Amino acid sequence: MADLSIPDLPDDAYDELAARAECAGLAVEAYIRRELVALAQEPPNERLLGEVRERKASEGTRLPAEEIIRFRDLDRP
Repeated sequence: MADLSIPDLPDDAYDELAARAECAGLAVEAYIRRELVALAQEPPNERLLGEVRERKASEGTRLPAEEIIRFRDLDRP
């Protein structure tokens, strides 16, 4: 396993991470490790957007924009 050092981490950022770790019942290092592993397992947004663009270019749009907006707004107050 790799070790990681984060130089020049602002105090307020560390304090926020420490507070989140405490709420999760974890040590700061364990909390940050868990979050970094989860982040590394998610595909980057750029790749997802690229896949959507490729699919749209090959299959076209099936719903008009008005219909998409209507579905988007169904859960809004």
